[in-house]
Amino acid sequence: MDILIIKKIAPELETNLIGSTGLGICGLRDIDIIVRGQSSLFKTILPIFNSKFGNFKKRRSKFVEWHFKKEKYIVEL
Repeated sequence: MDILIIKKIAPELETNLIGSTGLGICGLRDIDIIVRGQSSLFKTILPIFNSKFGNFKKRRSKFVEWHFKKEKYIVEL
């Protein structure tokens, strides 16, 4: 998963790889990405992210979570 896609979609948000991918070590073939921003941006960002990554799996007052497959990896965003 190229985080540059996310940075292009929403440059105002902070985007980081975490977990084994972020550390550059062997892991479980999953990619964990954290995108930080104000929850007030949900209204504009959610439709864009849903169109790119599918419908979100979980939504709370301060975070939204997507799970999807990209090539042979499981992505948690």
